[in-house]
Amino acid sequence: MLRTIEDYMTEYNMIAKGDRIVLGVSGGADSVCLFHVLLQLATAFELSLFVVHVNHGIRGEEAEKDEMFVKNLCENAKVPFWAVKADIPYMAKKEGLTEEEAGRKVRYEAFNQCLKKNKCNKIAIAHNKNDNAETMLFHLFRGSSIKGLTGINPKRDVIIRPLLCVTRQEIEDYLKENKINFCTDRTNLTEDYSRNKIRHRILAYAQEEINAKAVEHMAHTANQLRLVEKYLEKNVELAYDRIVISGKDNSFQMNVKELQQEDPVIQQGIIQKVFYGLAGRLKDIDAVHIELVLGLLEKEVGKQLHLPYGIQAVKGYEHITMSVNSDIPDCNNEEPGNISKKKETTGFEHILKIPGETYISEINHSIRTRIIKYKKNLIIPKDGYTKWFDYDKINNTVVIRSRNSGDYIQIDSKKGSPQLGSPQGVSPQWGRKKIKSLFIDKKVPREERDSIPLLADGNHIMWVIGDRISEAYKVNEDTKAILEISLNGGNEMDNKVSVLISEEEVAKKISELGKQISKDYEGKEIHLICVLKGGVFITVELAKHLTIPVSMDFMAVSSYGDETISSGRVKIIKDLDESIEGKDVLLVEDIIDSGTTLAYLLELIKGRKPKSIKLCTLLDKPERRVADVNVDYIGFQIPDKFVVGYGLDYAQKFRNLPYIGVIE
Repeated sequence: MLRTIEDYMTEYNMIAKGDRIVLGVSGGADSVCLFHVLLQLATAFELSLFVVHVNHGIRGEEAEKDEMFVKNLCENAKVPFWAVKADIPYMAKKEGLTEEEAGRKVRYEAFNQCLKKNKCNKIAIAHNKNDNAETMLFHLFRGSSIKGLTGINPKRDVIIRPLLCVTRQEIEDYLKENKINFCTDRTNLTEDYSRNKIRHRILAYAQEEINAKAVEHMAHTANQLRLVEKYLEKNVELAYDRIVISGKDNSFQMNVKELQQEDPVIQQGIIQKVFYGLAGRLKDIDAVHIELVLGLLEKEVGKQLHLPYGIQAVKGYEHITMSVNSDIPDCNNEEPGNISKKKETTGFEHILKIPGETYISEINHSIRTRIIKYKKNLIIPKDGYTKWFDYDKINNTVVIRSRNSGDYIQIDSKKGSPQLGSPQGVSPQWGRKKIKSLFIDKKVPREERDSIPLLADGNHIMWVIGDRISEAYKVNEDTKAILEISLNGGNEMDNKVSVLISEEEVAKKISELGKQISKDYEGKEIHLICVLKGGVFITVELAKHLTIPVSMDFMAVSSYGDETISSGRVKIIKDLDESIEGKDVLLVEDIIDSGTTLAYLLELIKGRKPKSIKLCTLLDKPERRVADVNVDYIGFQIPDKFVVGYGLDYAQKFRNLPYIGVIE
């Protein structure tokens, strides 16, 4: 098996002499096997290994034992060990993610932090052939393009997966033969997660009842599909450049006649690229959504689709226009697409940052939140603009929004009594009252009802702001954690900004970056691509400090809106004016946090065949990293705070500050 893995690593050029590798080790069979494999190769390849173990805060004492097992494993092998502890259930609830998604996010953030801290150049992950097969089936059942059926990439950016050439059974047999101990995660044995159901029911049945080599055959198919996908990507890119126009209003226009002339597989690829351009990712974008957009080709002018991430598609006379409309709700939890005539709406919705502060532009107020540990004798606030809620009773992501169909509030802490009768509009079973009925009772004018802000947990309204809160969330003696929400008035420009990095420090750092870049590109001409709007400040100043020939172009993208968190939506507003084929490109950004914007841009730019491409940023937030992005030149690494100034804005304000500041 060792020879198989080594040959596989050589085939995909996974390691080279002197590599510094971050290795994720949970203590399970796969990661322990990978640890021993790399340990055996360490001397010959002069490898330096750094192990990261993440305790997800789910399995209590069992997880503590796993951590100690991995720690001892590393100490015996004299390999540096880092343990990261996280409350994944809490994080998943707070950020509106599944526990699987939250766990993955924390793991990769930990891997990337270790990578940067120890100047490593690789991250090794212990996925095997079975994981690959499970991923293929998971994507297939959800509805996937060919790309989703290519499985897990053996190598992508700094991430390598040396065990994708062997099965889980081969790994366990190897450990048994060599008397190597490992831990068993009981959550992998349950069917609480979709992947576990695929593993224990579907894949196990296929191997036992249909073909014992089902996993191997799926791996071979994934490799073949990967080759097909590369060919299709090349042709989709050519058609995309011809058919799609990036509009000035954060939209993409597809020429109907030219799109109709393409083969269906190219049509699907083009629409998928447009989705990625608008949303910054393809999660929750399934085959059904692509087919719905294609269906507009045969619809009459004016037909419209509401799609995930607030994306809308509208059929025009010559084009189908796709854009993100902040006035329509995200349809992720509704039917795949609602088709209708285009109509106006005044709705709004903002996800609250918990803990933290969120500016709500529609009402010109900020919402501040914090979590308080419940103690006896705490005095509950009585003013109308600070409210306490039992945090553990909240079921969904907390948002501030306008009213939706089906909204209700609980006005009675006890169940209603049908025998005694109930107030008009109140459910006799649960003491609920429809928000529509509440507004009627309060004599709220019809034209004002859509502008009243509501604090919502799904369709359950926690607080009609300025009025009452739901009885269901009230704090009592059984409460463990309190969510405090305060409404603060005033224009956002009234916020105080404290200096994080002074004007002098910024100027000095840009000068240093200019010298380093000039040295690295000596004898070459560099082509700067400035990412507007914020990137223009650093790009112009950086160009002044370069001692090599420079050319410049601009791209304009949008991914934030008026919120102090990255929305994950990426929209191309302005594309490049000139070809970059054969040029040494340096992409210049003001700030990198989640990396979703850059992941899209880098993929787009690489497809245009530059000679080389590197990335420079003034500010880096490694704690927020989601996408795998390598940054070549970094000015400052900063904590996870929302910063303004030197091109960075908050709702289009503060860009002109000569320093980097934090809104207080």
